Amino acid sequence: MKNIDKSSDPFAVENLLEFYFENKQDDLLREHWNEKLTNEYSETTQVIPFKRDRILLMAASVVILIGSICVLSFINSSSNFTADLYVAELAPISNYQYDHRGVAQEEASFSGKAYNCMKEENYSKAISIYTIAHEAGELDEYDSYHLALSYTKTNYHYKSIEILEEKRNEQIAFQQEIYWLLAINYVKTNQHKKAKNILKLIIDGNLYRYQQAKELQKSF
Repeated sequence: MKNIDKSSDPFAVENLLEFYFENKQDDLLREHWNEKLTNEYSETTQVIPFKRDRILLMAASVVILIGSICVLSFINSSSNFTADLYVAELAPISNYQYDHRGVAQEEASFSGKAYNCMKEENYSKAISIYTIAHEAGELDEYDSYHLALSYTKTNYHYKSIEILEEKRNEQIAFQQEIYWLLAINYVKTNQHKKAKNILKLIIDGNLYRYQQAKELQKSF
């Protein structure tokens, strides 16, 4: 009897038997091996579809996962692009008065100097000066908003959110501007649920920038 590798031709039972029994004289032994090899072949063919189904299921899962990632990526890029357009439109709020010496406040204080930096679009320098103003106790509600705006302009969105969340419930003259800036920062940090809540507040109340809020809401 010759030794052969059954895996070389697993589907040809008769060929395997020819290798094992060249003279075909032992019918009982031949019948035994025929039954054994047939059973092994049957078990093999039952396993193959199971493995194939698992592979197909895994492949489908990968396709769904990749598709979901692509959709989320498109949504994020679309909403971020829209938010960037609105960030570019934002400008500081002018509210500076004259002090008792008749000198414009924006020329006489740390916060005034920072405000001038913002008008020149030097937001990094404005942040540095506003930080000094805060340490000197000069940071008022307008300055806090402008600091948050400077952080937004320089892509420090979480710092901006921290300031705006502290101010959003205060009764101040420019509260609506705070809502709008806060919504933009939530979009930029992909916190879409929080962004939608703020945008809904703006839209339902017909507040500052409510038309832009509608457009931004459609982007995600």
